[in-house]
Amino acid sequence: MFYHSVLRGGLLSQKPSNLASEVKAVPATATVNNLTYNYSGTTAAVTGYSTNPEGDLVIPSTVTISGTTYTVTSIRREAFYGCAGLTSVTFEGTTPPTIGDGVFESCDNLANIYVPAGTGDAYKAALGASYASLVTEMAAPVAPVVEETGVFADVIIPAISLVLVVAMIVVAVKKKRLGAI
Repeated sequence: MFYHSVLRGGLLSQKPSNLASEVKAVPATATVNNLTYNYSGTTAAVTGYSTNPEGDLVIPSTVTISGTTYTVTSIRREAFYGCAGLTSVTFEGTTPPTIGDGVFESCDNLANIYVPAGTGDAYKAALGASYASLVTEMAAPVAPVVEETGVFADVIIPAISLVLVVAMIVVAVKKKRLGAI
């Protein structure tokens, strides 16, 4: 729009309110858990790291910066280029972020890329042929089952009651010794 206005009638014929719509917000930068992000609006992009990552690298689906949660929607080109100590990457998001070219290039020891169950094909497509063979789906985590009935159900309440009774007796005995009763 800005360029068209220059061609049609010059810069002075452009309305100030239209110029404002051409200005894009400059993303802010932050580092959280060794990952560097550009963030703006409701999204964040992984741009690199503060210290060379080694072992397993976790790419979260969201990141909280100064109390605001942002969705991680992309990993910038060559963000982890040359991280020879990187052995695996774990993506937490069920939707793959947009992944820039060469993001894991020259990561010679990268052996596994773990993704949530049911997302393998989507991540293989996002990562490209170079990394597709490294993708492994993780089993969905199983939440522990807490039963209100079972072997200890009949023991817990009486045990708590017994502890309270003993505590009350101890308090009463101490008060009697002090002459408070």
